[in-house]
Amino acid sequence: LFVFDGQDQTGLIFLSCEFEGGSKSYYYRTDDETIDIGDYVRVPVGENGRTAIVEVVDIDYFEEDEVPMPLEKVKVVIEKVDEFGVYPEDEEDE
Repeated sequence: LFVFDGQDQTGLIFLSCEFEGGSKSYYYRTDDETIDIGDYVRVPVGENGRTAIVEVVDIDYFEEDEVPMPLEKVKVVIEKVDEFGVYPEDEEDE
């Protein structure tokens, strides 16, 4: 069964993400089409190489000429992880 939610799922993928305890969301880009709402991802934070685990709260798709902000200002997701910061494939090795 396929349910169309009205959003075209082509173009650039923008994830709306929230930090733990936060109420504001931030956009990050990804090419990973397996990421879903409710998943956790590792993202770059600030300018000094720090990273954080954030929750994906929404997913939007934009054509390059319709992005909500300049592409060079949008940081890119590093990887998908579980809520404890473990990459899912790592668990299979244990």
